[in-house]
Amino acid sequence: MFLYINVHTSQFEPGEIRAVYGLAQGGAFSPPAAPPAITTLTGDDLSRDVARFLTQATFGPTEAEIQALVDDINNNHGGDRIAGFSQWIDDQLALDQTNLYDYTWAADQQEWELRNADPATFSNQNDPDHNNRRRGWWPLAISAHAQLRQRAGFALSQIFVVSEAEYNDRVRHYGAATYYDRLLQAADGNFRVLLEDVSKSPIMGAYLSSLKNQKAILDGGGNVIVSPDENYAREIMQLCSIVLLMLNPDGTLELDSNGLPIQTYTNEDITE
Repeated sequence: MFLYINVHTSQFEPGEIRAVYGLAQGGAFSPPAAPPAITTLTGDDLSRDVARFLTQATFGPTEAEIQALVDDINNNHGGDRIAGFSQWIDDQLALDQTNLYDYTWAADQQEWELRNADPATFSNQNDPDHNNRRRGWWPLAISAHAQLRQRAGFALSQIFVVSEAEYNDRVRHYGAATYYDRLLQAADGNFRVLLEDVSKSPIMGAYLSSLKNQKAILDGGGNVIVSPDENYAREIMQLCSIVLLMLNPDGTLELDSNGLPIQTYTNEDITE
């Protein structure tokens, strides 16, 4: 059973905000039974599992890449695919990083050279800008040799979200490219360090309005005249780290004695 609430105003009669609510699922956590022992795979079964692993760890393997890892598992790891997968991960993270900033800068330079050589072929729509950064993502995702880093960085970009819909981020496309490259670097790094780096990024500061934020200003009576912007303080907890509610190890909700979800933080945490 679900319940929805829709907030209507005179300016947006169909409704501005809609929320769908369902009964909370959760409670006491019961650890699952121990998983079965990992069995050795051979032949097509091994090839299929290698293909599954590489599909998850890259933006898509070729048949040659699948066969190369199968051969490595059989020839160098005695058929132990977990050992082979672990070595593949270590090898991937040891590769040098291909940076989106480098591609964007090089594409801009080439475009300016072409423009200077033949200005008539370019209009204002062809200015070197965020389009070169957007185009650059595709060859990096498809062709960069450090595929695991590319895939992990992309996953992090779905958590530490910024947007080119924010004008300041779109026109500062070198900053946006550098921001993305920092997420790639974090593929084998420390999450706490990444949280701090993202929090200090001017790209994130522009997107979530924490740039030039200031402390509260009070009048003579102790009343707040200017309040700090709390946008990022909310998002770093809600979206980037601990989320809104306490969860059991299996992802179900922890419930209190009244059967209600337990908040991970309060408004006081945000204010602080």
